[in-house]
Amino acid sequence: MKRITSLFAIVLLAVITSLSSCSKDTTPPTIEFVTGTDYTSSDITVPVNTTFKVGISAKSGSSALVNLLVTATSGATPITLLDSTFSNETFTKDFIVTSPPEAGSIILTFKITDKDGQTAEVSLTLTATGSSINTYTAVLLGGQLNPGLGSFYSTFDNSVMKLAIARANSDQADMVFYYGTTNKASIVAISDAQLLDVPEFVECKDWTTRNATQFKLTFGLDWSAVTTESDVIAAATNFTATHINGLKVDDIVAFETASTSNNPGKKGMYKVLEINGTSGADRSIKIEVKIQK
Repeated sequence: MKRITSLFAIVLLAVITSLSSCSKDTTPPTIEFVTGTDYTSSDITVPVNTTFKVGISAKSGSSALVNLLVTATSGATPITLLDSTFSNETFTKDFIVTSPPEAGSIILTFKITDKDGQTAEVSLTLTATGSSINTYTAVLLGGQLNPGLGSFYSTFDNSVMKLAIARANSDQADMVFYYGTTNKASIVAISDAQLLDVPEFVECKDWTTRNATQFKLTFGLDWSAVTTESDVIAAATNFTATHINGLKVDDIVAFETASTSNNPGKKGMYKVLEINGTSGADRSIKIEVKIQK
């Protein structure tokens, strides 16, 4: 009986040894952020719509790397930004990341998976802050027959220009005010065809630069709550026109400057504060402007 027990122990030891020698190494993969002066590798706070570079470097453990999953989480539900399949022992990739157009925080997660289903991940928190804007109050524009006030407005330096100055600096003229018999108080782009019906401004069709600023009348907006770049961007979308006619006090108009402007591609808004005058010589409009820096 003792001999049988000893023999069983030897056989059992042999089986255990055999299983041990055949078991597979299960070392998980590794992943880390690339560091350096050009890279972001930790939590970051930046203004909205800011771009920066993130790099990841992964190495296999016991089996090849087969997948990279990149997600962004704001709240409870992650959103997949990239789900890439491959087969490599190492994997390195750079990403150009743009912060959201509105203030808030998201978590960016980079998860690597190997052939055996083992994973490793790194993450960072991206916080977007609302950039400040330029606010210009009491901008006064004169109608086409007003001898004392300029009709042309530059968003670059908040300047009001008379016709001769605007003609010589046409790339700076982003919009113009006129008062029409039918269209009433109007602010239009220099490229807009309506200026062909305004004798004083017909010459605009021959200017070196005819900025095609785009406009959109907005509704239900709390003007006092527009304090950051993200507030402006949220409203300044889906433009449909290069003119707004029949303006009234308290109207709020979103706009985007043309690529040809010396202040190109800037989004902004203006609110009508006053519309004054009863004849061509004293027509004017007063607006407040809020625009990206």
